[in-house]
Amino acid sequence: MIYPVRLKSLFTFLTLLILTGTSYSLASSEGSTSESAHVFEGRTDHKKVVFTFDGGGARGYIQAVAAGELERRVRTLTDIDDLRLAECLDFVAGTSTGSITSSYLTCPDSDDPSRPRYSASSLVDYFDAHIHEVFQRSFLKRLKSLFGLSGPKFSSYGFEGLLNDLFGDTPLKQAVVPTAITTLELSDKDRGTRPLILTSFDANPADMPNSYADNFSEVSFKDACRSSGAAPTYFKPHRVPDNDGEIHHCVDGGVMGANNPVEVGFDYASILSRNKEEHLHDSDFSIVSFGTGKAPLYISGESAEGFGLAQWGLKMLPILLDAPSMLMEEKMAAQFPVDNPELEGCYFRFQPVLEEPIDLADTSPAALETLRKVAHDYIEANEDKFDHVACILAARYTAKQSEGTASSIHSEDDDDDL
Repeated sequence: MIYPVRLKSLFTFLTLLILTGTSYSLASSEGSTSESAHVFEGRTDHKKVVFTFDGGGARGYIQAVAAGELERRVRTLTDIDDLRLAECLDFVAGTSTGSITSSYLTCPDSDDPSRPRYSASSLVDYFDAHIHEVFQRSFLKRLKSLFGLSGPKFSSYGFEGLLNDLFGDTPLKQAVVPTAITTLELSDKDRGTRPLILTSFDANPADMPNSYADNFSEVSFKDACRSSGAAPTYFKPHRVPDNDGEIHHCVDGGVMGANNPVEVGFDYASILSRNKEEHLHDSDFSIVSFGTGKAPLYISGESAEGFGLAQWGLKMLPILLDAPSMLMEEKMAAQFPVDNPELEGCYFRFQPVLEEPIDLADTSPAALETLRKVAHDYIEANEDKFDHVACILAARYTAKQSEGTASSIHSEDDDDDL
């Protein structure tokens, strides 16, 4: 489907494509791009764009700022003020706070289900206004949990209220872009505890035998996000009903080693393309992976020699979340080396470094101001990378709109034949 109100801007941009041979130039202009023009030469509109969002609690503020900045730049390139970031994408995957970012981008509009409900640029404002509601605990709650020693630190009430406000009962299968949310099912039956990837599309168990999700097609956005965000010690596990009404207890997808879900996103996007017989290669994808800040983790080797369960217990969650993410960064960097011209524009990682650790649940004004500064400093230091990705997104948006136009024409022709 193509939106009539956008035809003028779309045709203007299509003309630009024809004249430039799908090369994009970001000229220096007020309020838009870097001082030195960035030119990305080459055809990019054929690339399937995959976005993935890491977990990280309140540090998800960083990825919200980055996503909003990309949307702003694409709007400038296309001259379409109401463009929404998800309209440039082919696949989205998220873990924990990244599942909320993913769902925020791909949840359908209630008035026009073919369009995203939210713009990426509005997510930062929502974070500012509501993130503190997620991590709520009364003094009574602290006492009951012995300050987190014998129960989750936080009540789920605020978290679930926020998700209900954002998504209501909207089923995940209505996502405007194929979406995957990671979680881990806890079970002492059948195959035991195992990864569970909740998807907006029908997943073939043969494709991902260790990450089944073949009986969850009716799961809602809010249940998927609540499950993926159930970080142990922070929130209690979430009960997710399958299509038969059976309850599954799920916890944070980061615990299964997918705090950085880039491999999940890439694998599932590849599977969908293969099932459509598109015969794509690595060079046919553009994968953009958003972190939540690489936090330093200080553990003295000498001190650790005397650690027992009590000492390691306090440090295990950061290790479980951060170490696999760093390993995944290395894996993807090796798979998409920057010195291979055939893979240019195929993999981007947005991950600033935090000077000091920030707790996943720290929503204090000081912490949020630090995250805001980290995000904006990172954007300023990586102008060319943001420009490059914006060009790819603009090209993909235009290609998708053209594909939609062609589909509409074919449908009208079919109707005429009846």
